[in-house]
Amino acid sequence: MRAKLRGVNGDEITVAMADLLTEWMEEKAGGAEYARDWIQAHAVQQGLAVDAIPPAPPGGWKDEVTALQAKVMLIAAMAGQIAGTTAETVADNQVDLEEKDRLALLFRDTRTLLHRAERNLYRT
Repeated sequence: MRAKLRGVNGDEITVAMADLLTEWMEEKAGGAEYARDWIQAHAVQQGLAVDAIPPAPPGGWKDEVTALQAKVMLIAAMAGQIAGTTAETVADNQVDLEEKDRLALLFRDTRTLLHRAERNLYRT
């Protein structure tokens, strides 16, 4: 198994086996935090970006149109936050690690909300 995981001598695991390993890691204490990291790493190698999106409530929202509208309003507010934070960040023409982390978190949170809004859109 270790040889397959490391790709030793061309020996590799299948996607189905990787899915099983992911499920196993998710069941371990704290495993949900890192179980899907391999998917994101693989996506990056392929020039793609992958975001983890929390599941919708069972059966969706009572009113998907209202849920969509609420999310779009939040997205607009977040865009303003991104603009303000970016302006503060680049004011000195430098970006330090703390500033990068703050902006990256805003970008990620906004992407997640955009994905959730798209899900609401297709459920209307």
